[in-house]
Amino acid sequence: EVLLTDASKREKTDYLLYFGVSKAVSDLVGGILADGYGRKETGILGWGIGLLIIPVLLWTEGRETEGSDVRMALNVADVLLGTMQGLTWGVNVICLMDILGPQGRGFACALSDAFGYLGSVVTAPMVGSLVGHPRKRAHCTLALMMAMFLGMFLSLASEKSTKWLGFR
Repeated sequence: EVLLTDASKREKTDYLLYFGVSKAVSDLVGGILADGYGRKETGILGWGIGLLIIPVLLWTEGRETEGSDVRMALNVADVLLGTMQGLTWGVNVICLMDILGPQGRGFACALSDAFGYLGSVVTAPMVGSLVGHPRKRAHCTLALMMAMFLGMFLSLASEKSTKWLGFR
């Protein structure tokens, strides 16, 4: 049986609070931005915000997480991650709905979630083995950097999803 320390409980609660609230707010804002300014532009904004996580995590390299300054930095990273997720993931679902049409809305949501959770399953063992070691966080940060830059590149290189509306 694994017993959680008070600090561990606080870290998990902080993550859920900061990530969850920022994702909920950015989901709402992302939908408004996607309709008002464009899906592609909103996705690029989300990836740009996500790129800000990298310097925050690099700053924590080699530092123990018990320090209040490191804890604060990780909370900032949680907010940035929640905001990025709300803007990129939400827009991803909207784009899939654009492409698949009204009759494919359910499939669009299912497809988005399936790929998202599959990605989590594939990366979780690597992240889990590295994240608890302050000196090994650099490996996680490198993997995150590659994913962020790939996401940004694909967003910049992609067509606007509304282009497909005439081809349903």
